[in-house]
Amino acid sequence: MEELDLAEAAILRLRQLAEANNIQSYVFSAMAFESRLLFLEQEFERSEQLLRTGIINLSDARYDNARVPFLGRLAELLAATGRPEEAVLASTESLDRTRAIDALGMLPDALRIHGTALQALEGSQSRAAESHFREAIAMSRQQGALGWELKAAECLADMLRLQGRIEEASTLLGRTLGLFLEGHATAPFRRAKRILEGLQGAVSKEASDPAVRALDPGGIDGLSRR
Repeated sequence: MEELDLAEAAILRLRQLAEANNIQSYVFSAMAFESRLLFLEQEFERSEQLLRTGIINLSDARYDNARVPFLGRLAELLAATGRPEEAVLASTESLDRTRAIDALGMLPDALRIHGTALQALEGSQSRAAESHFREAIAMSRQQGALGWELKAAECLADMLRLQGRIEEASTLLGRTLGLFLEGHATAPFRRAKRILEGLQGAVSKEASDPAVRALDPGGIDGLSRR
């Protein structure tokens, strides 16, 4: 909560400065940033209203590129509120526009979000979603963008978990977390660490289950390849 409070204060300050200096693109961006906080607090209706207002105003030709990452945020919100078809449309536009403007720094997250939307539409067996998650991880690693890589690895690990590929999910997420030399106290790292501990616990439980050993004498490898 402390980190969200700091973010809220920073966004408020951004909006105040933007309004005082009549910098419209920053005013509308601040609105979209505020909607993200509402999304994290699960106030989805207010979040969507504010986000759409920001995107519409940023659609002016002078600010069009500024709206691109917020299209991805809209896609996430639509997927989270049970509108996968709309989510895929928004994530596709976000990904296409990100590529068109050569915004390579935003591309890993655009890929992850498109994977999230595809998973919402097609389910946990979606090969297209898995492919986008893996591409997001690979590109994040090429760029040294650990924050983006962690988000993509977390999404892919959850998909693998839903498929029953628990050991693979644990290994994947553990590999990414192992790259962090600092930032261990941040909320994203702590959340991913809790997820990893849950996966490791599931791996240990399966390994000790006699029924699992009977299916696969070598451990849970047979189940993780399903």
